[in-house]
Amino acid sequence: MKSFFFACLLLVALTTQAQPKWSVIMTQGSKAQSYNDFATFADLETFIREQAGKSRVINEVVYAGGRWYGVATECATSTNIVWKSETSFPQEWIKKQWDEGKYITKVTYGDGVWLAIMTDQTPFTSQSWARRDTWDEVIAFAREKWKENTRYNITDIAYGKGKWHIVMSLLSSYEAQSFKQSEEFPSDWLNEKYKDNYNVTSVEHDGEQWHFVVSKHATSLGEIAFNPQSSFPTDKIKQQWDNGRRITSLAFARDPYDMDDEDWEELAQYMESLDKKEKGKSNREKAADKLALKDYPEAIRLYKAAVSDGNTDETTYNNLAWAQYLNGNCNEALDNVNKSLAVKSVSFNNHTKGAILKCQNKCAEAVKYFDEAIRLYRKEKEKFTTTEYYSDRAAVKRCLGNYGGAIEDIELALTIQPNDSGLKATLKELNTLAGNK
Repeated sequence: MKSFFFACLLLVALTTQAQPKWSVIMTQGSKAQSYNDFATFADLETFIREQAGKSRVINEVVYAGGRWYGVATECATSTNIVWKSETSFPQEWIKKQWDEGKYITKVTYGDGVWLAIMTDQTPFTSQSWARRDTWDEVIAFAREKWKENTRYNITDIAYGKGKWHIVMSLLSSYEAQSFKQSEEFPSDWLNEKYKDNYNVTSVEHDGEQWHFVVSKHATSLGEIAFNPQSSFPTDKIKQQWDNGRRITSLAFARDPYDMDDEDWEELAQYMESLDKKEKGKSNREKAADKLALKDYPEAIRLYKAAVSDGNTDETTYNNLAWAQYLNGNCNEALDNVNKSLAVKSVSFNNHTKGAILKCQNKCAEAVKYFDEAIRLYRKEKEKFTTTEYYSDRAAVKRCLGNYGGAIEDIELALTIQPNDSGLKATLKELNTLAGNK
C-alpha cells in the first residue's frame, strides 16, 4: 500500500514539474549578449563579475527549477555594477547606493533571498520603490507616483514571500505605460500593444497570474514574446539572436505543489536510488544524456571529464564543441571542433564548425564548412534525412546577402520536410528580400 502511495506521490510530483512554463521577451538589438544558468547563487555572482569584465551588464535574473538564470548585455559605456542579496529586501543598502549615484536596474526573488542590482549608467534621474500585498495595491502606488510626476515609470516588478515589490524611476521624458494581469498568457493583448508601439518593461508571475507592464515608444522595437513552454527555450533564443533580437525579459510560471516533510524525504530516497543507477554510466554517456536534456553547462563539464578519461575521438570532441556552441561559448567551441576535425573530418563536425563560425559572424568561412558537411553527409548516408544542414547553410548565405542561394537551400530542405511551417516562413522572407513576387 505504501509503495502504491509513493508511486502516486511521485506521479503527481513529476506531473507538477512538467507544468512550469517559461516565456522570453526579445527585442531588436545588435549588442553582444550571453546567458547561462547556475546551481548556486555564488556561481551566478561569478558570472556577473566575468561579464562585467567584458563590458556586459546583467539585465535579467530569474530563479526557476532550483537554478539561477542570468542574462548579460553589452554596454556602450563603462558601467559600474553592484548587487546585494539578503533574506529581506535590502532597503538600507539601496538607499546607500542611491546616495552614490546608482539606480536599481533589476530586482528579483529566489531560493529564499531578494536580489537587487544597481548601476551608475541609467536614463533615470530619481527612483523609489514600494512593498505591497496585492497587485491592485501595486497599481495604486504607481498611480500616486504619476500624480506626483507623469515622468515616473514602473521600471521593474518582483514577487516573493507573498509580497510585491515595485520600482519606479523618473525619466527625462514622458512614456505612456499600460499593465495587464491574466491567468492565461495574454498573447492577444500583447500583440495589440505591439501594434501601438508598446514594448514589455517588466513581466512577473505570482504562481497564479501573469503580470505585465508595457511602455510606449516613438517607433516599434520589433519585439516578440514567446508563448509559454515547459522547458527553457534555448533553440528559439538562438534563432532570434540570429534574427537580430536580444533577450529583454525572462519569466517563469509555476504551479507549486505542497508535500509534507515525510513525503519529500521519501521522494529524496527514491531519487537517490536513481542517482546510484546514474553513477554506473561513463562520463561520456552522462554527457550525452545532459546534452539531450539541453543542460549544456553540465554536458560541457561531463564531456571535458570524458576527454580526460581518454575519449579523444572525433565524436566526443565534436559533442563537447556542440554543447559549448549551444551554451554561447563559441571561442572555446572552435578549439574543440578543430580537435575533432584533426582526428577525422566527417559531416557532423564540419557542420558544427560552420555553425560556430556563423556564431562568430564569419559567414563566408562558414559556407565552406557547410558545403563540406553536405558533401560528406551525401557520401556517408544513403538518403538525406535532415533539414538542418540546408537551413543552416541558407542562414549564412542570407548573412552574405546571397538570397538566391539561401532560397535554393530552403527549397532543398522543403523536399525533405515539405510541411515544415518554419521553413515555409523563411522561404517567404527570403523571396521578399530577393524582390521575388
